[in-house]
Amino acid sequence: MSGYDRARVLGEVMGDWPGLIVQSSSAPLEQCRDSFIALARAGERPVWIATGSAWTGLDLRDTMIPDDRAHEDRLLSDLVLPNIPFGALQTSTHRARTVAFGAHFEFMQAAFLLRQGLGRLMRRPGLVRRRIWMLDGRLLVPTPAPSARQSLRVLLPYKQRETFQLGK
Repeated sequence: MSGYDRARVLGEVMGDWPGLIVQSSSAPLEQCRDSFIALARAGERPVWIATGSAWTGLDLRDTMIPDDRAHEDRLLSDLVLPNIPFGALQTSTHRARTVAFGAHFEFMQAAFLLRQGLGRLMRRPGLVRRRIWMLDGRLLVPTPAPSARQSLRVLLPYKQRETFQLGK
């Protein structure tokens, strides 16, 4: 499934969630960003289901709050990552490098993309009370596969962690 397909399906599952924004080809990144900011400034708690384009270059911080009061910036408080971004790059250059250097290259690229994704939550010094929800169960197995180890290292600096399991 493409990113748009996954976003659409997740949006359908969430139904009439108040403040739900689902990125699509007819609702591109900039439009979703503007909707998210407008809803947040109106006192809503919007939820944005974004595609891969939101991983790089997106700056979601409240520009109306000066940097010396960054602790008051509540525009983005939670970041939910459903999975490690394995296979997110599908360019011919990336595929050629993966063939040339092996699967380890893909693992390193996924860890790099994960680091970029986490950066969406921390866009300025002084931010407080931010939560990252990493939903990929491959990170919790007693002996993670090599494919998850690089990404697990990216998460190590985050000391305050909790694990949870969804109902069976």
